[in-house]
Amino acid sequence: MSPIEALRNTKWQHWRESLTLMLFTVGAGLSPVWVGWILLKVYHKTPSLVDFAHNGDFAIYSAAIVAPLIYLIVKEHRVPFASRAIYTLASVVILVFSIASYAAVAPATVGIAPDLRPDMAFLAPVTLWAYVVSVFLALVVTALDNARMFPDVRAITERQQHDLEQRFDGLGGKDG
Repeated sequence: MSPIEALRNTKWQHWRESLTLMLFTVGAGLSPVWVGWILLKVYHKTPSLVDFAHNGDFAIYSAAIVAPLIYLIVKEHRVPFASRAIYTLASVVILVFSIASYAAVAPATVGIAPDLRPDMAFLAPVTLWAYVVSVFLALVVTALDNARMFPDVRAITERQQHDLEQRFDGLGGKDG
């Protein structure tokens, strides 16, 4: 099944559950950023979201969101995950990028090599975008997983009924 066809087979209930999970993930998962932003505002600072990305935080957040997706995608189930290879590849690419991004920042951040500082004007916004893509990918993968775990039984029954009617109509081909 193609990715587009798989998405068309999802229903609002699958997306609602996925959106709820993503709201919790983003809301609670980014609570250190929200609390840090509030504290900085208390001290009359005006931080931007990119300021919180300079230590590789969003690379870590991206990896934390994408890693469980790989499990969801490859988990054996009665109904296979639609377009498994495409979603696995996208997840692994984001995971490897997140690991590499944090590995580039970590030596300076933890003080091992303070002079070895990557170009954060480039890397910070890129890790923010990686986080946004991770959240979007998680939304889609979770909705697709919900669709395979909780299929629309009525639609499946109607499709099977239609197929049976087609086959039944085909049986009366030669009347003698």
